[in-house]
Amino acid sequence: MCGVPNISVIMPVYNAAPYLKESIESILNQIFDDFEFIIIDDFSTDNSYNVLEYYAAKDSRIRLFKNDRNYKQAYTRNIGIKHSRGKYLAFMDADDIALPERLIKQFEFMETNENIDIAGVWYIAYSHDMSNILYKQQDPIKHWEIVINMHLFRNALAQYVIVRRHVFDVVLYDASYKNLAEDYELWLRAIEYGFILANLSTVLMKYRVYELSSCHKNGSQIDVYIQSVHKKYLKHLFGVEYYDHIAEDHELLVYRNKTISFFLRNLGRYTKHLNLLKQANDKNKIYPQQAFDEVIEQLSVKNKVFNKLKKIFRVHVARLLHIDKQL
Repeated sequence: MCGVPNISVIMPVYNAAPYLKESIESILNQIFDDFEFIIIDDFSTDNSYNVLEYYAAKDSRIRLFKNDRNYKQAYTRNIGIKHSRGKYLAFMDADDIALPERLIKQFEFMETNENIDIAGVWYIAYSHDMSNILYKQQDPIKHWEIVINMHLFRNALAQYVIVRRHVFDVVLYDASYKNLAEDYELWLRAIEYGFILANLSTVLMKYRVYELSSCHKNGSQIDVYIQSVHKKYLKHLFGVEYYDHIAEDHELLVYRNKTISFFLRNLGRYTKHLNLLKQANDKNKIYPQQAFDEVIEQLSVKNKVFNKLKKIFRVHVARLLHIDKQL
């Protein structure tokens, strides 16, 4: 490739041989073709590097690197950033699939919205063999709604971002986060430096959920880290009125292993906690009020759904008890 590309696509690879054909070709077949594709093999022990060499020999847009040992995702992404030349940097996972219009949509968005520094996309999660849709992830699209979610509720910016180059003059991945919420940690620091975030309200990625994915293997560790983040910002939100029981109640909203039945049994605490969050922000004005209220309202919609489910459950139980009496 001659000249400086508009986009550098960076993809770390570790033992992903079964998925590389689909992931690599999904980038090579993009509608937008002014990119370089930086692939770093993180000392794979399977056939991954042979697959990568095959594609690198076929397409000059691929720049292939290999680590001398297994450094994990954060360190390896920093290597890709170091070797990149593009105006924008986009990130890809080795086991996922980009829709053909991903890069053109993200590029046009950044060119049109010069105030945005980092932009993610919506995605659909599939079973590991791509045979079943598990869920559609539609994260908030506006900066402050993303920030509020990331501070208090969940990561609302997927790893499939496009980033202006100047961002990485200020922040890089922290290599101490070895496959442990390294994206989330980076975006939190980017927010602290004042960078502006957004999400495109378009599905542009297919995310593969399978048994060996790092986010599932390290789920409990990630939860502990995320809860520590939430506790930090809860203290900031409530100030001197913060108490430990607030963090305990907060788990109702964020802890990933809580079941619907758990929520149904704790709707009172859930509603009270949402009201406390809103009151704290109204008083201390930590976040823009309109954005904060919109996030709380979105969570309240979930609350209404749980209320409806509880009513349906009660109706069905009543009917079953009535039938049992008749028998």
